[in-house]
Amino acid sequence: MIKDTSLEAYSVLTKSGAKKSQTERVFDFIVNNPNCSRAEISKYLNITINAVCGRCNELLKNNSVHVSGKKIGSNGIKVETLSIL
Repeated sequence: MIKDTSLEAYSVLTKSGAKKSQTERVFDFIVNNPNCSRAEISKYLNITINAVCGRCNELLKNNSVHVSGKKIGSNGIKVETLSIL
């Protein structure tokens, strides 16, 4: 179940146009930094990990990016990497 606060935040982002710019920023980062993790995107773009995951899921769903592999993240856990198609 999606929390009401998440729905409200999504609505605010959609209406303000920030959602589009976040998606574009995430996509541009992936283009310029192939095989990057979601955590790296979050860190370097200063966007919350939840927002990054949502934008990445959109890009994966519309086949703009793909999971290009896995690597060990800064926390020592294996994470997916993303690249453009």
